[in-house]
Amino acid sequence: MGGNMNSTCTSERGSEAALLIPRPQAFRRLPGRCRPDQGQRLHVRLGQLDSPATSALRQVLGAASVAEGDLGADTFAWFAAPGSPPPALPAPEGDEAYFLRITQDSIAIAAHGPAGAYYAAQTLRQLRDGDGFACAEVSDWPDLAIRGVHLDLKGCMPRFDYLLDWIRTLASFKINYLLVEYEDKFPYTSHPDVVAPQALTRDQLQTMLTVARDNYIEVVPLVQCLGHMEFVLKHDRYAPLREAGHEFMLCPLEPGAMPLFQELAGEVIEAHPDSRYFHLGADETWALGQCPKCAEYAARESRFSLYVNYVREACRFVSGMGKRPIIWDDMVWREDRPELIREIPEDVILCDWFYHTYSEKERVFPFADAMWISRQWLEQEPGLAVWRARPLEDLPPAGQAFARRYWDRGEWPLWGDSLPYLNYYKEIGREAVGGSAVKGASGFASFIPHNDERYRNVAFWARAAREKGILGVFNTAWSRYNGALPPCEPLELCWYPMIAAAELDWHADTERADFDAEFGSLFLGDAKATQVLPLLDAGGASLEASTFAHLETGGGRASYKRLLLAARDLKRLQRDIQRALDEVRPRFYQLSANVLPEEDRAQMRARGQELLARLDAWRTATEPLLAEGLVDQDAHEVLDTQTAGLRHELLHWLQQLAD
Repeated sequence: MGGNMNSTCTSERGSEAALLIPRPQAFRRLPGRCRPDQGQRLHVRLGQLDSPATSALRQVLGAASVAEGDLGADTFAWFAAPGSPPPALPAPEGDEAYFLRITQDSIAIAAHGPAGAYYAAQTLRQLRDGDGFACAEVSDWPDLAIRGVHLDLKGCMPRFDYLLDWIRTLASFKINYLLVEYEDKFPYTSHPDVVAPQALTRDQLQTMLTVARDNYIEVVPLVQCLGHMEFVLKHDRYAPLREAGHEFMLCPLEPGAMPLFQELAGEVIEAHPDSRYFHLGADETWALGQCPKCAEYAARESRFSLYVNYVREACRFVSGMGKRPIIWDDMVWREDRPELIREIPEDVILCDWFYHTYSEKERVFPFADAMWISRQWLEQEPGLAVWRARPLEDLPPAGQAFARRYWDRGEWPLWGDSLPYLNYYKEIGREAVGGSAVKGASGFASFIPHNDERYRNVAFWARAAREKGILGVFNTAWSRYNGALPPCEPLELCWYPMIAAAELDWHADTERADFDAEFGSLFLGDAKATQVLPLLDAGGASLEASTFAHLETGGGRASYKRLLLAARDLKRLQRDIQRALDEVRPRFYQLSANVLPEEDRAQMRARGQELLARLDAWRTATEPLLAEGLVDQDAHEVLDTQTAGLRHELLHWLQQLAD
C-alpha cells in the first residue's frame, strides 16, 4: 500500500515529522529530492546479500543490481552511484533500530541487524512519492520489544492467500510477533480426528511460517493446556477427559489429560523450530474443581493449587522442548491466593490482559473472581454496572493487604492502579507481557469492532507496557469467545485497531489525530475518512451522515472500505427492524383478538416484507465481500450469525399477519 507522504506535522518532541505509520522517534527534513535511477547501485553489508532485508530494500529502491562488501561502522546499506564512498553512520541501539539518510544523490541506512534495515525499507516504502523521495534523516527504534498481533483460528478462517497478504501488511507496519492460536486448524497427525476440514495443510503451514520469517515476524504458537479445549473435547472419544462433563475443559486430575496436551503441543512445537516461545493458554478454567476428584483435592489444598500443579507440569514440558512458556494470567486474580503463582516455573512469562481498561487508574480492584469497588462509588452511582461488584471495604484482610501494596496509588479507596498484578510480578521478579484486544471484545456476535474502545485499549496498553518496563503487548484478535459461540468480526473489518497497535507499540506517544490522518490516507484514500468510524460506533441517526461518502471515493484498501459500508448498512437494518418490531408488538393483542384494522394489517405486512427484502439483499451483496477474505464455510457462518435471528423475527411477524 502506498500513499502521498508530503504532508508534515510537528511532533510533541518538537521536530518536523512525516505522517508515517508508525511515527518515527526522530525525523528531520533535508533540502532537495532524491530520484533513484539505474545508474545507482545498492551495496549491502557482508553476508546480507540474500537476506529478506536486502530484498525489501532492492524492491523499494528499484535497484537493478546489488553487491555486498565492508561498508564500515554500522552502515548496512548504501545506494549511490558506483565509486561513491559509503558514509560512516551510527545506528541507534537495538537490533530493530535504524538510521536512514536520504540526500539528493544517495540513500544510506545504518542498523545493527537486518531487522532494523528491513524496517528502514518499510519507512522508505511509505516515504516514496512518485519517482522518488523527499530528502530526510530518520532515527528510529521501537518502544516495545514485543509488538504482537493474535491470529485466532477457532473461527473466521481466512483464505490462505488473504492470510499471507495480512501477515505481510502487518510486517510492513513493523509488527514483529504473530501469536497463532491454531485450535483445530493445525494439521495434527497425532490426533487427526480433531483436525477441521478447513485446517492448514503441512505445505500451507510451512509457507505461512516462511512468509512470517522473511518479514521479520516471529510466530508464537498457542495450544491450550486446560480450558478452552472444545475443539478436542466436543468429540465423543475424548469425553472421559472432560471436567465434570464440560466440553470446554480438561480434568487436571484425569490421567489422560496431560498426555493429550503433550502430544498436541509437542507436534506444534516441532513444527516451529524458529520460535523461541510457546503459549499454553491456561485461562478461564471456569469448571476448575467441579468433578468429585477435583472437588476433593480443592477442599484439601485449594482450587488454585489444583490449577498451579497442572500448569506447572505443562510448562515444564514446554521448557523441556526448548521453548519459553507463556500463559494468560487471569487465574491469578480469579483466586484469593495470588502468591501461589510463585510455584509456576520462573521462566514462564505471564500475560496480563484487560480489554476494557483505558486509563492508568481504575475504580475497581480485581481479586478472588470479583471486582472490588469502594462502597462510596456504589452509593454515589447505584446503577454502576461492574461485573461481580463487591464493596472494597469488605475485602478480606489478605486481599486488603495485597490491594494496599499493589493497587493503592494514594487515593484509597476510590482509585488505584489499573494493572496491580504487573506491579506484583515485577516485585517477585517475573517477566510479563500485556494483552489488549483489537477485535473480539465488542460483543460475542459483533460484525465490526467498536473502533474507539479498541483504539483506547491499545493505546493504554502500549503506554503502560513502556512505563512498567514489560516485554511488550500481544494485541488479541478473537474470532470466537469460545468454540461453541458464533464468530466475531472478520479480520478485514479490524484494520483500524490493528494498525493502531502497530503504531502505538512502536511509538506510544503518537497523537491520535496524527494517526487518524495517516490511516485515513493509507487505508481509506482520504485523510478525513476516519470520521466515519465514530459514526459506526454511535449507530442510530449517525448512520445517515454524508461523511460516509468518503468511503465511496478511490484510493485506500477497497475491500476494507466496502465492508465498512456493509457494516453501516447492517446497522441501519438492525436499527430499522428493531424500530418496526417495537411499533408492531403492542398491536399483536389486536391481531389475536381479530380487531386489527385490515388497512393496518396490510401496512404492517408490507413493512415486514420490505425489511425482509432488504435483509436478504444485504446478505447477497455482502457474501462476495466476505468471501474475499474468508473460506466459504466461515463466510456463510458470519452471514448466518448476523441475519438468521433477524430473519426469524421478521418471518414470525409475517406469519402472524397471514394467519
